Amino acid sequence: MDSAFNRSGALAAILVSLVLQACGESPAPVPQATATTGTDTASQSEPASDESGPSAAIADMEPRTAEAAVAALDAYRQAAAAGDGARAVEHLHPSYFEMTARQIDAALDADAATVASMDTMDRLMVYALRFRLEPQELRTLTPRAMAALAIDRGWIDDEVTGLATVAGVRLLPEGSTEPHRALVSLEHEGTPVDAPIPVAYHEGRWLVDLAAMMADAGASVERMAGQFGMTVDQFIERALMAAEGRPLPEDIDEPVGRQ
Repeated sequence: MDSAFNRSGALAAILVSLVLQACGESPAPVPQATATTGTDTASQSEPASDESGPSAAIADMEPRTAEAAVAALDAYRQAAAAGDGARAVEHLHPSYFEMTARQIDAALDADAATVASMDTMDRLMVYALRFRLEPQELRTLTPRAMAALAIDRGWIDDEVTGLATVAGVRLLPEGSTEPHRALVSLEHEGTPVDAPIPVAYHEGRWLVDLAAMMADAGASVERMAGQFGMTVDQFIERALMAAEGRPLPEDIDEPVGRQ
């Protein structure tokens, strides 16, 4: 059971860090990805022009195509695989920073009863922040810095960031001339990765929607806990200990506090 749990623990660790635990020291380069149309989307766009005005704004808007959505995901994956957190966070949807702000506040302020009432991924992230960061580091952490930190410290699974390739893309709503969402399916050595990566169109850009991915991941944690005959909290505890190689502190249920 332990070896099977450790394999599932690797997936849970992915969910912890986003958030995601490194499988190796040197992630492989991201392979060139193609959307379902077969168009190469690995090249990076030129830096935005300094010109201002309506025409410049329109010119800077990314097309609402599968290729553009895949290019946005690849830009994030390439930055993450290179360990460049500052560049990677530029490709994240703002909803992720709203979510992490809530989780940071809870890690600092929430008592055990409050944390117990939170959804699965919020609970997991609160415990992960208390476990993986020193108190003063957590007190000064911003949502954008948290996203960059997970990448800079290597909490990124190289199967997701470096080795997987794009298997297909669904634009939503289907048939729309102005899709606002894309679901990018990945595969690794011919095996589909568990769930598609959501990419959302926001203010003229495609951005990786990690908040939506985290919400979906909560169901995966709950399913894995059931498979191992554990409660969700027991599974979270085991996954965190497996990721860090040490036991949880006795005060993990206590708020860190702001001073």
